[in-house]
Amino acid sequence: MARRNIFGTGFFVVLILSGLVVAGCTGESNSPVPISSGTGGASSAGRGDAEAGRGGSAGALGGGPGRMMDDADAGNAAAGGDRGGEPTSTVPPGCPIPSPEPVPGQRIAIQSINFNTSEIVLRNVSSDDVTIVGGVQGWPWCNVPAYWNIAAQDVTLSPDETFAFLPYYNTTGVRVLFPGDDPFDTNEMGIYTASGSFNNSELIVAFVSWGKGAELETRESIAVLAGLWSFGERISIGAGDAGFIATGPTDQGSGYTSVPARCLVAPANE
Repeated sequence: MARRNIFGTGFFVVLILSGLVVAGCTGESNSPVPISSGTGGASSAGRGDAEAGRGGSAGALGGGPGRMMDDADAGNAAAGGDRGGEPTSTVPPGCPIPSPEPVPGQRIAIQSINFNTSEIVLRNVSSDDVTIVGGVQGWPWCNVPAYWNIAAQDVTLSPDETFAFLPYYNTTGVRVLFPGDDPFDTNEMGIYTASGSFNNSELIVAFVSWGKGAELETRESIAVLAGLWSFGERISIGAGDAGFIATGPTDQGSGYTSVPARCLVAPANE
């Protein structure tokens, strides 16, 4: 059974910027700023604010790193039950079944991303247990130039188990992820095993790029060097779709299927 740190309803992570400047995932960077837990309401900055500053939070989202969103938050029904090593979810009619095909040696894959909520689902695609190291010195996500830790505490996934989290960024709340229709947005996501050098191909474990991709700084070349992505590949996002699901090779845009919001039903964290 996977060990997870899940915050209850109404809790979220208050990220405190202690007078330090966070360089972002643009290469060599400072260590992440410490965080502390607390209670309070969800950040209310909407997509319009995020478009203006690219640091805004997704509207009406609560919880903290590693928290599965409620039905009210995501508009999706989360599946429950004991998976026993197999991911279980209620796949709505007409929606693809998540089925990532990892490249040789890959341990963790990005199974899905929901643009409406910014929820990211990771999946252990190896044959061994994988521990996502928690805390500010643990595994971070990278959406250039933003980055932060994935989980507050260690999360151990058995083969085929999944972990859903919201990408909280500094003091601004949930990082808004866009559907790829603006070339000046990053339109990519990388998962690393450590902060400090996002240009190190030995530290990146998963990567996806979608829509128009990034015209500014990008981590694509790092993922290509690591054998996790094919240069120039992009996940095609259909008009009106809310995200994508891995349904094939994880190093190619064609290995992911664009889907509407009703298809983005993540397995529940346990």
